[in-house]
Amino acid sequence: METMKAAVLHGKKDIRIEDVPMPNVGKNDALIQIKAVGICGSDVHYYEHFGMGDSYKLTEPQILGHEASGEIVAIGEDVVDFKIGDRVTIEPGETCFQCPQCKSGHYNLCKNVHFLSTPFEKGAFAQYLVMPTYLLFKIPNELSYEIACMAEPLSVGIHACRLAQVMVGKSVLILGAGPIGLLSLIAARAYGATNIIVADIQDYKLELAKKYGAKHIINSSKNNIMEEINKLTDNIGVDCCIETAGSSITHKQTVQVTRAGGIISLVGITKEMEVPISTFDIIDKEITIKGVFRYTNTYKTAIEILNSGIIDFNQMITAKYPLDMVKDALECSLNNKETMVKTIVVNA
Repeated sequence: METMKAAVLHGKKDIRIEDVPMPNVGKNDALIQIKAVGICGSDVHYYEHFGMGDSYKLTEPQILGHEASGEIVAIGEDVVDFKIGDRVTIEPGETCFQCPQCKSGHYNLCKNVHFLSTPFEKGAFAQYLVMPTYLLFKIPNELSYEIACMAEPLSVGIHACRLAQVMVGKSVLILGAGPIGLLSLIAARAYGATNIIVADIQDYKLELAKKYGAKHIINSSKNNIMEEINKLTDNIGVDCCIETAGSSITHKQTVQVTRAGGIISLVGITKEMEVPISTFDIIDKEITIKGVFRYTNTYKTAIEILNSGIIDFNQMITAKYPLDMVKDALECSLNNKETMVKTIVVNA
């Protein structure tokens, strides 16, 4: 039996490089040699806790990784739109196309989805991965695999901006300057917003947000964010608020800083299952709050943004590790949250 190398998580902080069976290629599939995989916060959470909340508990070994790009090395007999040698980035969610959510265009809400690296699906921290070709998107030769794998987290930012109706002339507040916050900032710029405010508690990440086009930055550990937003908006509040920090504090702040009639996109997931928010303020200000779960039909837009040349995405990559050092990569991401933005696992 032909095998490949993969990083397999067996328990809390127990990840091992192992030989696993080579995946089979179906007639509508492609075999991709994985070149780069971004480490997501969910990967770190699975590594630390062997699960994520009550909904995503692991009970058996798991290969992590879902932000992936690579080169096609084999194709199924019915594949016509791709060829061996094509460079691609991978949308990680295989949906059913049959449920009401899929049929209405909200395939991100499909209850039958097979999403890379979630319990008990395949993952991308491996030498090879088989995917249906409808989830593959060709990338230009000048776009590196390391940048191309950011199409997945950038898609979250694009979807958050769409739901918050970010556009030219709107003021936008992004709470949290981690990878999703920064990529939401970049997506907001792509949608034409120029009055963009980013708040975080880490000066390093705020300075990076400034480089990426934030008009104003706020260190919310040193300043009262409500007072700062009132100063910047003439006591009106922002049109669009995108929460990516995933804390109960920032979830509460969204309602406070958003103007009457404004829209909130909630991306970050809090540790607490429930967060008290003033429903009076939501009603009194007629605020719209939208949850953001992954994305739909974003990859072509993401690739265009990544390949635009306007943004130097390399500044976001703070570390690279080979596949056989995935444990070190996860430990680095876990223990250096103040300075780490995006860690990439690369295959030669």
